[in-house]
Amino acid sequence: MRYTHFVAAAAGAFPGAAFAATCFSGSFGSMSSSDEWAIRDDVANNVKGWGWPIEVVAASSYAFTHGSVQFCISNDYLFDNTHVAQGDVVGAINNIVDQCGELGGHYTVKGDSGLSTEVSITPSSYGACFNRSP
Repeated sequence: MRYTHFVAAAAGAFPGAAFAATCFSGSFGSMSSSDEWAIRDDVANNVKGWGWPIEVVAASSYAFTHGSVQFCISNDYLFDNTHVAQGDVVGAINNIVDQCGELGGHYTVKGDSGLSTEVSITPSSYGACFNRSP
């Protein structure tokens, strides 16, 4: 006879776990869905050579582009730094692309210190990183 254990966890029980991306509304540029997936692969394969977990220092953003898409990790806290895990960032990108498509959006990821950082996907033509709807 085989027994299977099932463990259920409440939402938010895992650090870095969130469930819904916030999609940007309206049109402020165009993005290719293939570029969105390519930027996810760039992060997953550490194309930029970032040391993971990456430190996101206070009041700063890290960004890079792939074709028509810009990827950002932002820390809006003025005085506190945190580190985010590569898997959490890749998961955030997956959720943004799956839930928002070519609109782009942002997703909250908890750092190792418990601080929230924002991962966003925007058109590269937009320029600066941002976390809220333009």
